[in-house]
Amino acid sequence: MHILAIEAAPHIMQKMSYIQERLIELSGVVAVKQPRFILARLQEQKHVQERLQKAVADFCSFNIDVKGMGVFPHDRHIKSVWVGASGLQNLQDAIGQEFGPPGVSPHSAIAMVKSGKVKEDILRHVRQLENHSFGSMKVEGISILAREKAGQPWKEEAFARL
Repeated sequence: MHILAIEAAPHIMQKMSYIQERLIELSGVVAVKQPRFILARLQEQKHVQERLQKAVADFCSFNIDVKGMGVFPHDRHIKSVWVGASGLQNLQDAIGQEFGPPGVSPHSAIAMVKSGKVKEDILRHVRQLENHSFGSMKVEGISILAREKAGQPWKEEAFARL
């Protein structure tokens, strides 16, 4: 499996880490080790780098505002907490033209929830920060990450520069 992702800028990562620290104080919540802004999950294994270069050929580096938080899949059953990156939608749409629907909105998961017992505490944090600005960052490239099996770490396979 492959994912197409953008690395968070250090100042954005620092702000996400602060929120992670508050969330992992709750029982049953664990931090995501390397939050990245996910653009697409791909099952297909062939010619990913060449196809990605084709999909983003018309893009140059650009700035985005990282803003907002939410939960997945919904408030009643929380599996993860994410930070929004709606400014990546145009880039994600271009990638979708080449690879098909990405199946996700641009986001960065910052915490995984192992227990529903802390749902109200998580929702309280998320509601306080649902419109919070984490800052702006420049998008200059996309990482292609791969892993063979679930549970294994993601490994960077290639990088596409915008």
